Amino acid sequence: MRLTLLLTLAIAMAISSQSRAQDTLPEGPGKTGLQESCTQCHDLGTAIAQKRTHDEWVEILDRMVGYGLTLSDPKRAEIQDYLTANLSSKPAQPVTGGTTPPPSKP
Repeated sequence: MRLTLLLTLAIAMAISSQSRAQDTLPEGPGKTGLQESCTQCHDLGTAIAQKRTHDEWVEILDRMVGYGLTLSDPKRAEIQDYLTANLSSKPAQPVTGGTTPPPSKP
């Protein structure tokens, strides 16, 4: 009985986590594709648990395709753009010249 209760609780927590992950995703092109594609093998919370750079998302999608995920090129691009736009840990951008005038000479 105790094992059944623990198992039921674990399943409820997993379902709740999945629901929260889907509820917190911003709307936009690629959201539905992400939800449909990533949840074929694991819960969405696992897929988006960490923010990643664009290149890291590309590597992850490559790995998932290697595991058997089938994506058309347009769908993959849409999901990749969505992940980069909404779930990216953007590295610091270098400062480029031309936006700040040079200091004046005395």
